[in-house]
Amino acid sequence: MKIQWIRTETELAQACTVLSAEPRIAVDVEGDGMFRYRPRLCLVQLATPSVAFLLDPFEVENLKPLDAILSGNKVQKIIHDVSFDVRLLATRKLRLGHVVDTSILARFLDEPATGLAALLERHLQVEVSKALQHENWGRRPIPEQWESYLVGDVQHLFGLADMLVNLAAEKEILEEVDTECLYTLGQASKDVDWNQPDSTPWTRVKGYKSASDEVRARTRALALLRENMAQQQDVPPFRVFPNHLIARLSSTPPRSPNHMSRLLGKFRSNIDKASQHAMFETLKNPQVQEPARPPAPTEEERAAWHLQKKIEKALSRWRESKAKAKNLSIHVVLPGHCLRDMVSAGVSSLGELETIPGFGAARLSQYGTELLAVLESARADSSEQTSSPK
Repeated sequence: MKIQWIRTETELAQACTVLSAEPRIAVDVEGDGMFRYRPRLCLVQLATPSVAFLLDPFEVENLKPLDAILSGNKVQKIIHDVSFDVRLLATRKLRLGHVVDTSILARFLDEPATGLAALLERHLQVEVSKALQHENWGRRPIPEQWESYLVGDVQHLFGLADMLVNLAAEKEILEEVDTECLYTLGQASKDVDWNQPDSTPWTRVKGYKSASDEVRARTRALALLRENMAQQQDVPPFRVFPNHLIARLSSTPPRSPNHMSRLLGKFRSNIDKASQHAMFETLKNPQVQEPARPPAPTEEERAAWHLQKKIEKALSRWRESKAKAKNLSIHVVLPGHCLRDMVSAGVSSLGELETIPGFGAARLSQYGTELLAVLESARADSSEQTSSPK
């Protein structure tokens, strides 16, 4: 496959002329989220069956010509795991549309492994290296040995997509796959705002919920301090110090600054003396208040919660039975997000079922009436149990 770098707006315009004439292109992106507080779009791989374009967005400021291709419906984009790509592209105001996601195809086909490397090896007998998977793609100048890795991520997507689409067509689930691709694309577009700092970083520290009030207070303060340090250093928080160190220092706070230095162990070299002192003072006198807890649920709210759980179980049993009978993945019959939305929305009609995001016309016509019967039965059973004498 021919390789062509894009480092100027003229080269981008020329590439867009080629790409826009294709019925479909393969797309992949690379970021530096393992090395920066907020990830940047570092590289974009765009391939036709004969040429791979490698775009360096650090060199090209105006990417608007590319947005028209990526977001438009004229050219189909083959992507593996669109959720990641759409978020990273959004950091440069690039959008995605008309996508087929090979990871969704694999999941709906109940593939034993849905990673790109595993799928390529299983279906195309192609081995791709994972050696650069966690590379710092923001590094410049770009090493020559990166080229084959970058091209490998896109050049085989055409064959893989063809293989998986054919398998999905045999199972007559292409409409469900398309619906899920649209749903996933929409969710990814609104899920994460990487420009906003994490306001509750302590929630990811193991043991926080079950800790004492004193330990929780220290955990909150230290996690928030680490977040600020990470922002200032422009690195991911885990590169400052990890969650398990927060848990250890919060449960056994240092007796002195020197003790603090010893407790830091191998992470001492990452943290200057001023920051170590700030950590010690933070643990000694934590000031971060815990967000107000919601009031205890009322009896009616508890009853509603129990009803939802019973309906959820009934729908889960139904989809497992239906999937087994039709030899399909449970994700094809009823994706988990649809199941949860049906329960929380209290669906009771075909019109309401139709409004569930990602449910789609195929499921409505195949299962709509049957699902309403399952919902009605679960509600009736719960009502009888509630009203029957104990």
